Amino acid sequence: MVDEYVLNQLSPEEKIEYEHKVGDTTWLATTKRVLKFKKSLVGDKSLRDLDYKHIVSINLEEKRYYELLILSGLSIMLGLVFNGSFLFLILAIIVGAIAIFYRHSYYQFIAPSINLEDWEMEDTETKQGKELIQTIRKYCFFEEKEKQNFGGLLHPTLRISFRNPCLTTFGR
Repeated sequence: MVDEYVLNQLSPEEKIEYEHKVGDTTWLATTKRVLKFKKSLVGDKSLRDLDYKHIVSINLEEKRYYELLILSGLSIMLGLVFNGSFLFLILAIIVGAIAIFYRHSYYQFIAPSINLEDWEMEDTETKQGKELIQTIRKYCFFEEKEKQNFGGLLHPTLRISFRNPCLTTFGR
């Protein structure tokens, strides 16, 4: 159920196409933009929006924690310094395993002048997360057929981005 606060922020012609809750954040795809809504336990509300015409790409990012390998190496060295202390060796094994096997994946929205950390969606595995991204991509990157080919008059070596005129390129 969409919060009344969010509904009051929509323009009259704007409709919610898809809603997905990830932790304490609700992501919404409307007919005009992406909304990121957070409501805290004490009632504080935060709403961010990103217009589709500003989204350059949506990337699936994967982050591994290689810094933990350094911590693992330090733990091994400390274990050797303290005559093979098993405590440091066990810590090194645990931290090393986390560094090698744990990965953090998220969808990263890319747009000019945004704080990238504010536009990371953590859910990359569920059907609802994937459907939300598909809905957003539909509005960002797929144009109506008549816009794509100017009614058949588009020159074969001219590519025009209708969302971002700066992306017009020449050549094949």
